[in-house]
Amino acid sequence: MRENYRSRLNENVVTIMAASPSETDLTIATDIAQVVDDGDNLRVLPIVGRGVAQNVKDVLFLRGVDMGITQANVLKHYAKTGELGANFIDQVVYVAKLFNEEVHIVVRSDVTDIKQLNGKVGESRHAGKRHGHHRTRCCSTTSASRCRNRISTTPTPSRS
Repeated sequence: MRENYRSRLNENVVTIMAASPSETDLTIATDIAQVVDDGDNLRVLPIVGRGVAQNVKDVLFLRGVDMGITQANVLKHYAKTGELGANFIDQVVYVAKLFNEEVHIVVRSDVTDIKQLNGKVGESRHAGKRHGHHRTRCCSTTSASRCRNRISTTPTPSRS
């Protein structure tokens, strides 16, 4: 009876890799787990991870990880660089957009226009913890519902 119960539980468990407890994606993973929980029929287990870039690697290579939460720019980076293999993009499936990530940019007082940051490499931090380096790419938009200039970031290899 015990083995039967163990087998049934393990057949209906899905894991989802999220980032650290201080980040939005762990909260989202926990919310998903609570909403889709169906007793012994389906259970989602959030896993505390090391960040959105590592989540992609964990989904691909870490035993027992079924899904992970990441950011679109991280997927684009790995696809562009080939760091995770030439056919990386064929090994992952995009399921759904979960939320927009709010970004605050803090600069020195001599930076007067966001376009001055174009191509610059900066460090990203969340709750005081370093998350890596990112290269900025500025682009203009004329949509009234968005700000005049947007910044997208691309992860760059960490400096040692």
